[in-house]
Amino acid sequence: MFEPEENSLIDNIYIARVEKIVYNINAAFVKISNNQICYLALSDAKKPIYTQKKSKKNELCVGDEILVQVIKDAIKTKEPVVTTKL
Repeated sequence: MFEPEENSLIDNIYIARVEKIVYNINAAFVKISNNQICYLALSDAKKPIYTQKKSKKNELCVGDEILVQVIKDAIKTKEPVVTTKL
């Protein structure tokens, strides 16, 4: 029987702060608890749930705080992947 890893973040929900938006790879990098940086595809962030909005723009901006759910754990040099589709 498959045993889940103890340190897996999959399915956990966090308030994440947008740290950087990289338009050429269509992604944002967000920080969750324990200063963990995660990858968020901008296509997954069409209608995020904001806990704090820094800008009056409709699009995601650096400094915004949103709710995210981890859908993929970190693998080697890749960050965990999150989505706004809870």
